[in-house]
Amino acid sequence: MSTREERVERLTETRRLDSAYKRTAALDAVKELIRAGQPVTFAAVGRAASVSSWFVYNNVTVRAAIEAARSRPETRSAQTASATPAGLRADLTLARAEIKQLREERDRLLAQVRRGLGSALESRDRDALLEQVRDLERQRNQLNSELFAARAELAKSQESVQLLAEELDAARGAVRRMMRDSAKTPPT
Repeated sequence: MSTREERVERLTETRRLDSAYKRTAALDAVKELIRAGQPVTFAAVGRAASVSSWFVYNNVTVRAAIEAARSRPETRSAQTASATPAGLRADLTLARAEIKQLREERDRLLAQVRRGLGSALESRDRDALLEQVRDLERQRNQLNSELFAARAELAKSQESVQLLAEELDAARGAVRRMMRDSAKTPPT
């Protein structure tokens, strides 16, 4: 049975983790919208990140990233962009926000690992701990390889989506030309 303080601490830590996850998802959504050349709005970021509009408006880091992205010209995409001072400032703002968030997450995770290792060392013998560390390293390596494969698959999927979008644009243009040509040619 845990004490009230321990339960409160676990709940607080869970809320912090959830907030960090949402913040990361929202910042990733901002980057993806910029990369895709789509307008970066609070609602679009909320939808893309699957978080509430309230969170997007009230999280300082996410709000700053959205405002920085909105200061960019709307027609600018990450692939065809020229390096303008405003764009570079926006990129720098986004990078700084992400670095700050990553540092906070790193510090929080380090503290959590230290607490976990301290309690594990108190209750286990050395050989069992070494075996557990080896097991965790194997799991980490397997997860890293799965992550690499998933990222490669995502890149392929994004390329396919881009190709299909280009083909769709070309088909739409062809249909418009055909309709225009048929409207100019009188029926025989």
